[in-house]
Order: sequence, then structure tokens, then C-alpha cells
Amino acid sequence: MDSIQVSDKEYEELTPALSEESFQHLLGQIDIISQSLTSNNNNNNNVFTHHPEFIQNGIMRDYQIEGLNWLIKMNECGINGILADELGLGKTLQIISLLAYLNECKGIKGPHLIIVPLSTVHNWLKELNKWYLKARVIKYQGDKTTRDSLKKEIQLGQFDICLTTYECSIQDASFLIRVPWVYMILGEGFPINNLNSKRTKALMSYKSQFRLLSSGSPLMNDLQEALALCYFLIPNICTSSEEFNEWFGTKDNENQHEMVEKLHKVMKPFIMRRLKSQIEKSIPPKNTTVLHADLTLMQSELYKNLLAKYKELFPNGLSSQNGSDQNFINLCMQLRKVCNHPYLFGVEPEPKINGEHLITNSGKMMVLDNLLRALKEQDRKVLIFTQMSKMMEIIDRYMKFRNYKSHKLDGSTDFHSREAMVKSFNEESSDYFAFVLTTRAGGLGLRFENTNTVIFYDSDWNPILDLMAEDRVHYIGQTLPVHIYRLTCKHTIEEIILQRSELKSQIPMNVNEVLSPTNEDLEKILKISEIHLN
Repeated sequence: MDSIQVSDKEYEELTPALSEESFQHLLGQIDIISQSLTSNNNNNNNVFTHHPEFIQNGIMRDYQIEGLNWLIKMNECGINGILADELGLGKTLQIISLLAYLNECKGIKGPHLIIVPLSTVHNWLKELNKWYLKARVIKYQGDKTTRDSLKKEIQLGQFDICLTTYECSIQDASFLIRVPWVYMILGEGFPINNLNSKRTKALMSYKSQFRLLSSGSPLMNDLQEALALCYFLIPNICTSSEEFNEWFGTKDNENQHEMVEKLHKVMKPFIMRRLKSQIEKSIPPKNTTVLHADLTLMQSELYKNLLAKYKELFPNGLSSQNGSDQNFINLCMQLRKVCNHPYLFGVEPEPKINGEHLITNSGKMMVLDNLLRALKEQDRKVLIFTQMSKMMEIIDRYMKFRNYKSHKLDGSTDFHSREAMVKSFNEESSDYFAFVLTTRAGGLGLRFENTNTVIFYDSDWNPILDLMAEDRVHYIGQTLPVHIYRLTCKHTIEEIILQRSELKSQIPMNVNEVLSPTNEDLEKILKISEIHLN
């Protein structure tokens, strides 16, 4: 686990801090846990040195067997944990192998509860059916009538694993919390980010013998999230979340670096994280290219109008404003929309007919057009990610204009359509050239084959979301070097986004500052924009 870093401002405003007496008590409890793990390691060899026979239809890699052994030792010591291997290293298989081990070797069938984002339910079900077909799985999702029927099956106890979504787990918490779960497993995107949030409290209300978190993205984006995760993993150390919060009560004189080291020590025994670059040499490298675009005349006029509006809203400059101010947030979004396409502001001439104007009125569309033309000539299939559903619609219209055969997917795409589109795109004989997706809808639970190229039409403030999207083509089994293209507009807010995301992506497993621009950053880019646009 890397060292943890926070900014002075974030520390002063957000950082809870342990009193020395309370911290020593907590650290003593953590030492007991560490000694238990150490004793277990010294007294017992790894349970498995080779692929376990109960895992079917494939062979576990050495590091996955190591992960299974770690999960088994955590179980034997009665300790919760976070399996935080980088995306693409097979965390799902490692967790399935743990549940299979408990059944086959310990006679513990369950019941286990696995809670994951809706977009990954099908993949989990497919993996369970592939690796451990013996498990009796209930997929708990659907409308109220469907769920009421599933509740009867759960009450009969004729299942081993209940696989559900975060939405269902919170919506039906009053029923599901009554089940005596052995393992409660939270998959990617778990909403444990604040002890006081309704979602966190709902998940904390579940009773289980063990809690296991699975996340391929760096954890603890801020200190509040870190504390919530810490309490979720070690709730027995405190009698309540209130007591835990009290331990970490704010102290103005607390040394920032000391606090960082304390948090590091508290979390370290509970986390296993491996990176692809460290353990899986067969995965080809990723090559990233940033392509810069100029604003068109139409975009420049819109951008200048927004700058004028900014001056009216913030006559004393942004540095005097609160970054959470809604006007500030709206300004950021409007500037990003200008960079993507002016038609996002409803300025497209009527009637709306697909044509060259879709390209020539947006700098990034002109860059995208040239890039796709070259990739098409090379017979390469591509994924195109954007943050905005309306931008996805414009790109889809462009695809039709250029006669590029493509699919599109966003949060409104239903499950069956989603699976059918991915399957048709992945077929070797497929004549689909492109797949256009929104980053948040397409960044989880999908695997694309026969392609090694990803284009980010725009970038997310949080680089982890983009990294998760990249991993749709960067995985074990990929044989081609992966090419990532990022489109950005010169001298605009997008330069700050790219700089910030590059910085954050280099600090995995850290307590990071908030993943958004500071007022000072935005004021700098606005001044630069004014110079270059006038």
C-alpha cells in the first residue's frame, strides 16, 4: 500500500483525527489482528499450491491461488478484508474459489450475499456458472412481483448464494437483513463512502459473519470514505459508528503526516492489492496518445459568452467562491459541453439533417473524424467513450452519416439489448466498426474482444472511471498492444481535467484530495482562455 497523501486545505476542512490515546487503543486492536495473521502464516503452509480441483473449466493462475490462500487465512482468523487487485486480474474468480472452498472443504454452503452494480450482475452469474456450477444461486432482482417470488425461495433456504444489486439490497433491506449471511460481499462501485449516508447505514445494518469488499480501483478517494471503509471492516472495535466518529474527531493541532501514517497502519492488514505490471507479464502494454483540437468559431463564441457570464456571477473572481457552489458547478459543466459540441446548446439549424456540419462545427469532431478514417483503413475496431448521453447521440448520427456500422450504449440500455450488442460486436466475423458508450454505463461488467483501441471523446474528473473503461480491452488474454486516444480542446477547462486526472491516476490506494478543480485552477484556465479567444 502506497503512502497516503492529502492537501493542507483538505486536511484542515475534512480530516478527522485520532486522539493519541484513542489511536493507541485502536492500533493495539489492529496489532492483535496482525499477530493473528502472522501466526496463521507461520503455523500453516498455504492451503493450495496448485489449482484446486473444485474450480472447473479453467486453471487459476499462481497469483490467483495466492489470493485464494490470503482470503482463506483472513477467514480462519475471523477478519474482514478488501481484495483490491487491479481490474482484469480475476478478483471474481478468487472470490468464487473462496466460497467453493468453504463448501467443499469446510462444509459451509452459505448463505452468502453478493451485492454488485446492475451492469455486472450478468458477468457474476456467468462466472459462477463457469467456475463453480455446483453452487445454487438466486439472482435477486426485477420488479416487486418478481422479488416477492424470490423472497419465498430465500425463506425456504434452498440456495447457497444470493446475487443482487445495490439498488435491491437497499430497497429490500428490511427483508434481506433478516437472513443470517455467512459472507456479505460488495463488488465494484460499493457505496461505502460516508458513515452518515443512508446507503452506508443500510448496508451496515446487514448482519454477516464476514465482510469482503472487491474493488479494482484505488480506494479511499477522500478521508470520509476511508473512515467509512475502515468502520465497515472493523465494526467490532467500536460499539457504534458514533464512537468511531468520536475517535476520529477533528483536532486543529493534529499533524497532517502523523494522521496519514495512522490511517495507513489501521488499513494495511485488511487489504491485498496487486497490479498487472507486477504479476501478469503476459498482458500487453497500454499506449496513450492525447490529441488536441482547436475550438471552432461557433464554439469560441459560446465559450466567450460563458466567460462573460462567469464575470457577472463572480465579479470578485472564483478564488473567493465556494467550489461546491451550484453556479460554479454549472459553469464547469457548460464549459465542458462547449468543448464537446456546440449542438449540445440547441444551436443546430433546423431541420436536423446528418451532414458535414456535424463535424465542421466541432473541433473534436474534426479530430475524431480524421482518427476514425485512419483506424478504419487499418481495419481496427474501436470503443468510443463520452461522459454525456446527448454527445453519444451526436456521435451516433455522425456514424450513420459516414456509414460506419456501430452500436451505442448508455444507462438506459436494457440488459438483454446490452448483451446482444456486445456479443455481435465481439464476433470475429462482425462488420461492426465502433461501439459508442457513456463512460459510467460502459466502464463496468463488459469485455470486448477483437479490439484494442479506446477513444475518450472527453475525460472524467475521476481518472479511475476512465481506467475502468480502458480495462474493457486491457485484460488477461489480450494479445495486442492497447491504444488509448484522448481528445481535448486547447486552452480550455479540458486541459485542467486532463492534468488533474493524470496526477490522480499516479496515486493508487491513497487518500486523495477531492477529484475536481480548485477555484484557483479554473480561474487560471479561464484567464488563459480569454487570452487565446480574444
